[in-house]
Amino acid sequence: MNVLLITLDTTRADRLGCYGYKEAMTPALDSIAQDGVLFERAYATAPLTLPSHASLFTGLYNPEHGITTNGRGKYSAPNLMLSDVLAGAKYQTAAFVASFVLDARFGLNRGFQVYDDQIRDTSHKDDVLHRERNGASVVDSALRWLKTRQASPFYCWVHLYDPHFPYQSHPAEFGEQFRDRPYDAEIAYVDLQVARLLSQLKESGLESNTLVVIVGDHGEGLGDHVEENHGYTLYNATQHVPLIIKCPGVTVAGYRHQLPVSLVDVLPTICDLLGQPVPEKISGRSLIDALHGTSMEAIDCYSATDDPFLHEGWSPLRSFTTERWKYIRTTRPELFDLRNDPQEMHNLAESNVQQLKAMELSLSQMEQRMVAQASSNVQLSERELRILQSLGYVGQSDPDQPVPTSDTPLLDIKDMLQYDVDARDAFNLMQTGQLDKAITSLQEIVSRSPGHAASRYFLGQALEMKGDLPGAIISYEQALRIKPDHMDALVRLGAAHGTSGRLLQAIGYFEQAVKINPESVSARLSLGRALLYEGQFHKAAENLEFALELDPELPGARLMLCEALRKAGRGEEAILHLNEELRRDPRSVPARMNLAVIVAIDQPQQAVQLLMEAQRLNPGNPHIPFQLGEVLLSQNQPAEAIACFEQTQRMMPNHPDVAAALKRAQDMLQGEAAKGSGRNL
Repeated sequence: MNVLLITLDTTRADRLGCYGYKEAMTPALDSIAQDGVLFERAYATAPLTLPSHASLFTGLYNPEHGITTNGRGKYSAPNLMLSDVLAGAKYQTAAFVASFVLDARFGLNRGFQVYDDQIRDTSHKDDVLHRERNGASVVDSALRWLKTRQASPFYCWVHLYDPHFPYQSHPAEFGEQFRDRPYDAEIAYVDLQVARLLSQLKESGLESNTLVVIVGDHGEGLGDHVEENHGYTLYNATQHVPLIIKCPGVTVAGYRHQLPVSLVDVLPTICDLLGQPVPEKISGRSLIDALHGTSMEAIDCYSATDDPFLHEGWSPLRSFTTERWKYIRTTRPELFDLRNDPQEMHNLAESNVQQLKAMELSLSQMEQRMVAQASSNVQLSERELRILQSLGYVGQSDPDQPVPTSDTPLLDIKDMLQYDVDARDAFNLMQTGQLDKAITSLQEIVSRSPGHAASRYFLGQALEMKGDLPGAIISYEQALRIKPDHMDALVRLGAAHGTSGRLLQAIGYFEQAVKINPESVSARLSLGRALLYEGQFHKAAENLEFALELDPELPGARLMLCEALRKAGRGEEAILHLNEELRRDPRSVPARMNLAVIVAIDQPQQAVQLLMEAQRLNPGNPHIPFQLGEVLLSQNQPAEAIACFEQTQRMMPNHPDVAAALKRAQDMLQGEAAKGSGRNL
C-alpha cells in the first residue's frame, strides 16, 4: 500500500464542506470524506506548525519529542519517525514542504530520500523574506516525483501552507467570489491542489492501492476569543483540525467518528494499516477500529503552547480534553462543557470547582507519564530569523530559558491578548507609512496595558523612525522593565544610545544582550561595531569573528572585522578575510579599498592596482581617488597624486581632508622642482 499524506497548514476543520461549512468550496476534500472515514473531533497538539508536525510523525506529545515552538530546535530524539519506519521497509520516501518553518534543518527530513524544501518563489511578492511557496508549486514538484519514481511502494508527504496569514482571495481562480472571504479562498485553492494529486493517483492506476491521509496541523483564530492568527491560545479555533483517512479495502465509506482523537494517533494508525511495527513508547494509539466503522473507547487529548511565555513572558498554556470536558491550565484556568458549549464561551472554572480539580489532576498525571526529551540547538542566521519573523514566528528570548511551572505568577493571555492585537495593528500602520497614526495608537495602548512589552517596543521603533531618539530610548527601557530578556529592545536601545554618541552605554546594553544569548548574531554584530568605534579593536574583532562564525553571509560584518583587525595590528588576518570577501563578491569595492590600505606600505603597486579596479567598478566614489592619491604621494608621485586629489575635490568639495592633502602634494611637487633647479645650477 502506498501512502499519500497531505498536511493542511493553518486549516480549521469547521471551514471545510465535509465538516458542515456551507460556504466552503472543497469538493476534493469532501470526496475523500465520502469515500473514507472522517474524524469529527481531531485535535492538534500545539497551535504551531513544527511542533504539531513533529507529533504527527512521531506519535509523541510536545514535551516527549522536544519541539515546543517554531524555529528554536531540531528534532533529535532517538524515537522513530514515520519516515524512518517506512524507509526501513524499503519504501521510496519523499517530502514536499511549502514553508521555511519546516526546513530540513529542523529535523523532520530524517528518513526521507527526497526532502524538497527549496523555496525558490514566494506567494507574496511584496515581501521577499516571506518564505513560502504556493500550493501549485509544491504539488508541481510532488507530481514530477510521483511520475518519475520507481515501481516500489512510496510514502509521499505534501505540505500545503496557503491558508496561513496573509490570506489571498485568488481572483485568477475564483474571480470575485471570495473577495471578502480570503481565508476561505485559500482553503478552496488548497482543495484545487489536492484534486490534482488525486487525479494523478487515478490516472496512474494507483488509487486502488494508496492510503490517503488528510490532516491539519492547527487552525486559525480568525478573531474567535480575540486571537486573529494562532500560537497563543488553545481554544478549538486553533486546535480542532481536519483528519480524514481513506484506505481502499479497509475504511467504511462515509463513516464519521465522533469521539476525540489526537494528531499523535496518526503514526500508529498508518503503521497498523501497512502492517508495520508501531514504534515503542509513544502516546498515540491506532485508530484502525474507527476505520472499520466500529466504536472505540474515548481517549483524552493533550495540547500545549509556550509561545505566550517565550514571546512576552506571559503564562504558558496546557489543555486537557475529554469526551465532554476541556480544561486549560493558565494563571486564570478555564473549564468548558463541550457537550453544551462547543464554542467555549462559558468558563465554568469558578462554578464547577470539583470538575476543575479533577481535570487538573488528570492533566498532571498525564504529564507525569510523559518522558520529556530536549531538541538540539539550531543556529539561524540573522536573515533566517527575519524570515521566521515575517511568517509571524520566533520570539527573541533566551533559547535556553526554562518555561516556568504552573505555580509561577505570570500574566494571563486572556488579559493581554487584546492589547497584543491592537499593538500589532498599530505596527502594520507603521509598515504602511502611517507613522503619526501608529504613534498615537501605540501611546494609547501603552497607557492602558501594564505588562505589555510589545506595545512599548513598537512605540520605540515608531519614535525612532520619527527621529525622536530620547522618546524611543524611554520606550525601549519600559519594554525591558517588563521583559528584561527582550533581545530586540536591548539591541535597539544600545543602537539608540550609540547614535546619540553614548558609546559606553551602548556597549553596556549590547553586552547585556550577549550575556542573555551568546549566539545572537545581531547582538554580537552591534557590540563589535560599538567596540570598533570606541577604539577597543581586539574586543571588537573577537565579537565580529563570532558573529561571522554564526552567519558567514552577514552583510558588512567581514569588512568591519577587517577594519578592527587592521587597527589591532593583525593585518595578515585582515588580508585573509578581505580575500575571502572578494571571493564571495568579486565586485566588492570596499574590500579592494580596505585591502589597498593594508598592502600600501609593502606592496604599493598592488595597492594602486586595487584602487584603480575599484575606480572602474565605482567611478562616482570620491573616496577612491583620494585614497589612490595618498598611495601615490607615499611613492613620491606628487603630480599624479594632485590629479587624484583634484578629482576628489571636484566630486566632493566639502571632503574634510582633501585640501590638506592637496597642499602636501603641491608642496612636495614644489620641493622637487626646487631640488631640480639646484641640480641644474
